[in-house]
Amino acid sequence: PATAGLLVLYGADNSPSCRPPKDKLDKNETTECVYKIPCKSCDSVYIGETGRSFGTRMKEHRKEVEQQDGRRFTRSAKQTAETEQNKSAITDHATRKNHVIDWDEARVIGRESNRMARWIREAVKIRKEADKAMNRDEGAYRLSHVYDTILLSATTSSGERNSVRQRPQMRSKRH
Repeated sequence: PATAGLLVLYGADNSPSCRPPKDKLDKNETTECVYKIPCKSCDSVYIGETGRSFGTRMKEHRKEVEQQDGRRFTRSAKQTAETEQNKSAITDHATRKNHVIDWDEARVIGRESNRMARWIREAVKIRKEADKAMNRDEGAYRLSHVYDTILLSATTSSGERNSVRQRPQMRSKRH
């Protein structure tokens, strides 16, 4: 039967209920989320979280990378840049390795309105990416390494199996 653009749901008693479908939220308007930004040049990814809009956070990351992209280094300036730490680990990755960030493939990988739960989710995602994460730290929440065996033997968000090989110790961002 024609539903005239309505979403038909069936209740526990199998009775139909009609309502208009929800509008799909533009990913850039998504707030309170954990996100993933891949590198075009290698399989590294950056995992981050924000309470603000995903689009706003992407613009900030992109602006910093693009400011550094315009710089041309002499050999000695490049060596100096290697030791300097930029605001973002994404910028460090792009400039130190001369890699290109894949902004078009950046995506939200989870939503969580509770800040602490979002920090935990970010820490879990960083740990699950193991040696592919370009993050400098473990995220806002210091996740116990007791969980490493479980997290590192599980699949990554891209569906690949992680090895149980542990990543070198990372610093905690906010502790």
